[in-house]
Amino acid sequence: ENRVLATPIVLFLLVMLGFPAVIDILYSFSDISFENLRSPTLNGGRNFVSVVNDPEFWAASWFSLKFGVSTALSESIIGLFLAVYLAPLIRKNSWMIAVLIMPMIIAPAMMGLMYRLILHEFVGSLPYYLYIWFGDSPGFLTRENVFLTVFTIETLQWTPFTFLLFYMAYE
Repeated sequence: ENRVLATPIVLFLLVMLGFPAVIDILYSFSDISFENLRSPTLNGGRNFVSVVNDPEFWAASWFSLKFGVSTALSESIIGLFLAVYLAPLIRKNSWMIAVLIMPMIIAPAMMGLMYRLILHEFVGSLPYYLYIWFGDSPGFLTRENVFLTVFTIETLQWTPFTFLLFYMAYE
């Protein structure tokens, strides 16, 4: 029967996902540090009250919301435009889809590392050429420019996914 066959995976998931979830819930209501990791002291909801009253939490939440909404909107707009604009070309040359979705298949960690090397102000190729051509280069990874830099990288990596979704829906 199917239940007998599903039992090992259900037990595995309960142990691998359930146990850490229960521990995380217990720790969220506790005063915890490395010294008392095995015997946490319950504190009720003080951790949650402290987070809600922390202005840095709200600043980080606002930053995340702004980043998520702006990248999702830009990826969707560009992806829809590309899907509609390139549809006639792709009908003739279906191999173009593979080329267009290549940025999407790079692991996000590798993409971050690659762009960190490319944009580094001392060893990066882009700042080097901007300095050679224009005499100056912005600090792409400085506090002032990091939002725009990460927004651009995120959009470049995941626009192919929205393009693929919109193209499949368009066809």
